[in-house]
Amino acid sequence: LFGFRIFDPIPLARRTVIEQLRDGVLVLDPQGRVASLNAAMEQILGVPIKKVAGKPVAEILPGLSDLSFPPDRRLDRSDPADITLGWGAEARSFEIEASPLDDFRGLPIGYLVLLHDVTEKRRSQAKILEQQQALAMLTERDHLARELHDELAQGLALINVQAQLVSGLLETGQQE
Repeated sequence: LFGFRIFDPIPLARRTVIEQLRDGVLVLDPQGRVASLNAAMEQILGVPIKKVAGKPVAEILPGLSDLSFPPDRRLDRSDPADITLGWGAEARSFEIEASPLDDFRGLPIGYLVLLHDVTEKRRSQAKILEQQQALAMLTERDHLARELHDELAQGLALINVQAQLVSGLLETGQQE
């Protein structure tokens, strides 16, 4: 039993983590066909693994046609691709990261695709941008109002000075 690692908790822990992960996990074979997926990916796609197993990834995730599959071996992890699934208010945005899976000899045996739901992040960013634009508009209005107020105050002060000058001249008898 110990020779076959039946009591080894690590494989069980890995399976448990993958199944409980909130991100969608998709395992592809070397040709880009679906080999496995976790529960979160089933929920994202809305179909069980039985219906998608063996199908090309571009068939079940049309937005992945922009990505090159098989993915480049030198993936830039700092810039994941984006995909939107669904329409209207039901649309969800995901960041996609794809990594090659190699065997112990370094030969490719498949690919791992992760979909991380960033819908709320995108909505928050849009809301912040909207608020920044509204604030910029209010700031500009305030600036214009101050300018108009300053010009009006200066005009009224000039009229007041001229009226006092005219009044003073009239009192001294200079009517020119």
